[in-house]
Amino acid sequence: MNQPDARYAFFDFDGTLTRHDSFMRFCVFCTGRRRVGMALIRCLPWLIGWQVGIIPGGKAKERLIAALFKGKSHEWLREQGERFAYEIEKDLNGPVMERMKGHISRGDRVAIVSASLRDWIEPWARRHGINCVLATELADDSDGLLTGKFLKPNCLGPEKARRIRELIGDDREALIWAYGNSAGDNEMLALATHPCRVDSSGKTDDFRRSELDI
Repeated sequence: MNQPDARYAFFDFDGTLTRHDSFMRFCVFCTGRRRVGMALIRCLPWLIGWQVGIIPGGKAKERLIAALFKGKSHEWLREQGERFAYEIEKDLNGPVMERMKGHISRGDRVAIVSASLRDWIEPWARRHGINCVLATELADDSDGLLTGKFLKPNCLGPEKARRIRELIGDDREALIWAYGNSAGDNEMLALATHPCRVDSSGKTDDFRRSELDI
């Protein structure tokens, strides 16, 4: 059972810990611009449907993932994620990283909660001393090949909040910090006792709550 003084810090990844989205960068990194371009064309009806609000973003994303990765070895994707984790270092949001390091040094339980794929978030997180990653996961078939489907729902919006509740359980006394930059983080921020919204510029001055309560 969690202790009454348990402290958690949940960080969105893309646009919060990083300055830009990592998903398309990863797709280009491991498949090349030409293949990504062709996949985008094939998935255009679903992408347009998502933009106009008639198709959920998770479904459009799943379709694009299938076009790029279906039938490939999940082990191959994990290897690509390990390599790409080094590329992420070039795009980190320094002020938010300092917040994360502060939580770690204080002994808070730190987790990354991201709609991006676990396959590159996890190796990056491990290098920074974070062992808890709540992220979108891909399903395998019996041969370890990617099916193009999500193992669980896309980790965005309500799903972020659901995963956090699952982790924390019934600990109503927990102190919770949450950091996010977009509407997809709203449900996560709503759970926090200390919600911190990051402005699109990523500057520390643009936190809605600029100081941690220690």
